[in-house]
Amino acid sequence: MTDQEKINNLYSRIKGFEFPECEDENFQNLVNEIKEGFDIILKGLIVASGKLKSD
Repeated sequence: MTDQEKINNLYSRIKGFEFPECEDENFQNLVNEIKEGFDIILKGLIVASGKLKSD
């Protein structure tokens, strides 16, 4: 598997991840922080993918 394929695979898996709904406020806050982290990772994957395509 090429690096580009690995990045595309990881992007698809993160993008399609279904986060649980929670009634516990503390757990929901944790889920929200994880969502934010995933958004940062997705942005990094987009940049990495573009970098690989340009090389």
